[in-house]
Amino acid sequence: MNKKVILNWPLTPYTGWGTYGINLTQSLIERNFQIFISYESEKTAFCDSYWLLILQEIERRSKGLRKQQEGKEVKLLNTDADWLFHPLQADTYDTKFKAKKNIGIAFFESSHLKEKTLNIMRSLDLIIAGSNWNRNIIQDHGFKNCKLVHQGVDMSKFNTNKVPRIIKRSFIIFSGGKLAPRKGQDMVLAAFRELLKINKDALLIAAWSNISSMGMETFANTKYLKIPPKSAKPNHIKEWITSNGIPIENVYLVPPLVNHQIPNLIKQADMAIFLSRCEGGTNLMAMESLACGIPTLISDNTGHSDLFRMNIKNAIPIKQNFGRVPSAITNQFGGDPKNCWGESDLEEVIKISLNILKEKEKVSRIKEDSTQDIANLSWRNSMQSLFTQIGID
Repeated sequence: MNKKVILNWPLTPYTGWGTYGINLTQSLIERNFQIFISYESEKTAFCDSYWLLILQEIERRSKGLRKQQEGKEVKLLNTDADWLFHPLQADTYDTKFKAKKNIGIAFFESSHLKEKTLNIMRSLDLIIAGSNWNRNIIQDHGFKNCKLVHQGVDMSKFNTNKVPRIIKRSFIIFSGGKLAPRKGQDMVLAAFRELLKINKDALLIAAWSNISSMGMETFANTKYLKIPPKSAKPNHIKEWITSNGIPIENVYLVPPLVNHQIPNLIKQADMAIFLSRCEGGTNLMAMESLACGIPTLISDNTGHSDLFRMNIKNAIPIKQNFGRVPSAITNQFGGDPKNCWGESDLEEVIKISLNILKEKEKVSRIKEDSTQDIANLSWRNSMQSLFTQIGID
């Protein structure tokens, strides 16, 4: 009889958690596991048709499990499942279900964990951390049952295979990730505004649209831009960009997309930039840009720092100023008592960007050389590492 696995988060295709869950689910199915999900997942026409068939079957199978919790106060329900995977993040929710073995998947943005989160962690058999920084945090809180497994990249889509350059600009920069102060898009815009003074034809591809607008008001606490965005909707992002002195003709604002729609956009760019103040993991979209062979500027802090330990040729570290991130931003994630969050050195960002612009032909050779560097970060390798750590054959 097939072994049973419960995933305790929605498999939404627009989110990093959703992408992780979808790849975990598909890898488990390859090993003949029966999958159950405790939260209904979004089904959209943008999803891969094969995945929609899988999800339809999982949803049908999961109705009975979810019905057992309907109308109840939060209560731990014992099941006959062999494994349960539970997300551990800034605002961790209750597990509700218990299996024979219970695994936490951790992507934290705070170095101080809430008591509720700690209580949930105490109920788990093993915790998988998405970065060395997260593993250190977990171990500092007294948990020794913690292993490191990095997330992966879909190498069938994110790779160095060439595509036609449709966008005809002298310099194209890609920046991705949901709009949020933690992701540092205010610093990206501030640096891009300075670059436009030197190269008026430059284009920023901004894949920032977000279904959530939480924390937009805290952009007002940064020193880089005067006016915060009203929300993360495309029209408000557009208004935010222009109100801070950047012509909209220099920005291609990307609507909300699912994962497989991103690679050809990345491949239009001469470089990519990710100036997150904090990342619990290694930042999936930064990894995907690296996999496409694009020279990628990455803030050297928290989970991002693992990417530089991997000696990936096109990963370019940006120096950080620690302890300077406004508390109004860090407090959304539980604060930063150990000053782990970073502010990027924008002078260095501009200097490196101009050097890439100057030596575009030379830098483009990175694309041919970078495939082997990033190949070990495939989802297949990531999931195999995960299963080895937790004892799934």
